[in-house]
Order: sequence, then C-alpha cells, then structure tokens
Amino acid sequence: GADNLTWFFHVDDSSQPRKPWNSIRSYYPGDRYVDWVGVSVYGPLTPGDPWGPGFAADMRRVYPELTSLSSKPIALLEFGALQGRRKAGGFKAALRSVASRRFPRIKAISVWSESWKNGDGSRSNLRIDSDRHTLKTYRRGVDRRVFTSRPRFRPG
Repeated sequence: GADNLTWFFHVDDSSQPRKPWNSIRSYYPGDRYVDWVGVSVYGPLTPGDPWGPGFAADMRRVYPELTSLSSKPIALLEFGALQGRRKAGGFKAALRSVASRRFPRIKAISVWSESWKNGDGSRSNLRIDSDRHTLKTYRRGVDRRVFTSRPRFRPG
C-alpha cells in the first residue's frame, strides 16, 4: 500500500562472474517496477587493489547496457575510491565526464564516503574528506551549474 516510495534498480558497473547468465538484463524486473536505474562505479576499495581504466572507460562499457535496458533516469548511486595519490584526479575526471553530459541520462550522483578496518588490519578510507586535496577537488568539481538545481524526487 505504500505509494510514496522511489524504487531503484542498482547494479555494479562490472558483473562478477562474467558469465552470460549474470548480465544486468537478467535481473531487471522491468520499468513497471522501477523508477530509476542505479549503477556503482568504484576505484580501488582496499589497499593493493589496482586502479582500473577510470570512470569514463567504466561508464562507456556499462552505459549502453543501462540505456538499452530502460528509459528511466540513471543515478550514480555509489562512487568512490580508496585514499591515495590518484583519488583527487579520479574524482576530477569523473565529475568532468558527467558535467560534459557524455552520459546524459545520469541525473543524480551519490558519493560513497566511508572508512573501515579490513580483516587484515589495513584501513579503507573512501571518505570525501580523506585529505584536503581530494575535498578541494570534489568541491570544485560539483560547483558547476550542471550539478545544482532544485531537488526533484520524481523520475523524469
């Protein structure tokens, strides 16, 4: 009976295992049940994880699949990376990519800003304020007209 909810279908940009049965399309319940299509795109999450090709390359791979799946708006629901030398540059490149409207169906972004202790005793710091340079880069990146508007809570 709840009629005031917004439903997201949320996937990772890279399905594991990479098998035909494990495609995004295999899990999509249909536009009738979903208000938004969400995707997570990460840099490294734990010490020793490699940096991948980058946000734009990851999105170029998954975006066509998301847009062919549905006409619903797309939200970048989790976006983050482990603290390190490349974090600020990764945020800068990703925000520029979205601001350029290269991926025009992206209508919302949520940054994963969390820190935790891993099982091996190492720490994963994905916080947006993990260092001054990253925070400054993020603030500059989102200080663009494309990222500011009146909030809308309905797809469209």
